[in-house]
Amino acid sequence: MKKTIVCTIILFLLSSCTYKKSEIEEILIDNKWYYYPANKIENKVDFLTYIKFFDNGKCINYYVSSETEYQLLKITHDQDSNKWDYNQSTKNLTFFEQEYIIYRMVEDTIYLDRVSDHSKAMLFKYEN
Repeated sequence: MKKTIVCTIILFLLSSCTYKKSEIEEILIDNKWYYYPANKIENKVDFLTYIKFFDNGKCINYYVSSETEYQLLKITHDQDSNKWDYNQSTKNLTFFEQEYIIYRMVEDTIYLDRVSDHSKAMLFKYEN
């Protein structure tokens, strides 16, 4: 009886310690995203690739017209360049070896400020 209670308590503690994704992480993982390196669109833009963020911490660029992976980054970077991470307390999003602060979210757009040079960027939901 005592062992059962101890095992139940241990299982309860382990299950309550599981990592819960933030709302932004859920939104990123559940969608495909266009990346645009500016804070507003001034002319018509044709996107060639979109980014897919995965639950395992990887992100991959794909061609819009297919599910073929866009390989440009792999020519110059190692596999770590395909990792992403979000820090909920600082609102920092890191992907493709660049760190951004998320400063605004509106419906299908995430507004970013790159930490290294404060240049603005956006992520748009890719609707196919």
